[in-house]
Amino acid sequence: MVSLVLAASISIAGCNQPAPEPSVTPQITAQINPPATPRPSPTPRPLANPILVDRAPVQGEELPVDKPIELIFDQPMDRRSVERALSVQSSDGVAVAGKLEWTGDNRAVFKPSQNWARAARYTVSLSSDARSAKGLALARPESFIVNTIGALAVAQTIPAAGAQDV
Repeated sequence: MVSLVLAASISIAGCNQPAPEPSVTPQITAQINPPATPRPSPTPRPLANPILVDRAPVQGEELPVDKPIELIFDQPMDRRSVERALSVQSSDGVAVAGKLEWTGDNRAVFKPSQNWARAARYTVSLSSDARSAKGLALARPESFIVNTIGALAVAQTIPAAGAQDV
């Protein structure tokens, strides 16, 4: 019986032992402050002289006889100065009468008074007298050739004339 009491007291004493605490490894965290990002400069960019960025018809494309020539600039333009700086001439040097109509601050279309002639060549010129709405002159004068579509013609017939047993 003594041995039984001794065994029970050893068991009870072992149960009252504090549980081992889990070991915690301290983690080192470093916070690095990133350098300040540069902010936009409050100084505005200087204005650039306007340029003709697009046109229709493009090089190599023929112009239908009932369509206008379209000019597109990179910024709003002074309409009167562009109208004075624009000239359209036929291949024999005759000025083409027409009107420049504005479809936006930077887009204009030249509509001739009469339809374009078929299979004709026209030279469109824009002098550097054309100015932006801010008063800056066109960066460089522009000049390009526009060809109109020709008359339709039969290119080939199938079967060929005089063919037999077709």
